[in-house]
Amino acid sequence: MRVAKGRWAKGLVAAVGLGTVWGGAAGAEGFPTSGPGIMLSIHATPLHGHAGPYFSPGDWVMPAGEPIRLTVVNRDDGVSPLPAQSQDIRVIGTVHSVEWVNGKKVVGVPADRLSHTLTIPDLHLNLPIPAAPPHGAVIVTAWVHVNQVGRFAWYCAAPCGSGVGGWGGAMARPGYMQGQVTVLRPLAQVHQARRTEMS
Repeated sequence: MRVAKGRWAKGLVAAVGLGTVWGGAAGAEGFPTSGPGIMLSIHATPLHGHAGPYFSPGDWVMPAGEPIRLTVVNRDDGVSPLPAQSQDIRVIGTVHSVEWVNGKKVVGVPADRLSHTLTIPDLHLNLPIPAAPPHGAVIVTAWVHVNQVGRFAWYCAAPCGSGVGGWGGAMARPGYMQGQVTVLRPLAQVHQARRTEMS
């Protein structure tokens, strides 16, 4: 069940930076220093007459075979607590199984501070997102490296919707707290495959 503090509908922004192609440079502890990305937003305001929160877009694309930096800026101060033993409060599937919350490296989020998750079961990926302070933001960053190509379902595993236990409303609507991510081979690999086929 969702527990709102202050203004419940503050929004959440997720960025999976898709600008520069990472050329293998690694920073401290072996993490990449740059990489491709994509911009996503999660809002907690009404969409098409339905209460939020929701991802925008609900479906997105990312490249396979290279490190991707995901950044989630959470401005939602509502909490959606899960049991302390829930695996959804742990970071799963990122490089070194960690994420950074406001610059501090963590392996999970306290169950009573959880606001949302970005969970992609078929890619074995889970990013727990803590609630923001009132009128503030929490920035979560993680590196992921996906080699599987295909279309995969994602969802928020925290009960941030309405109705019984917080599992209705946005939690039950595609494009709100659930959607699809399409993972494609990088363009360079596609071109190389075509050159090989032609020779």
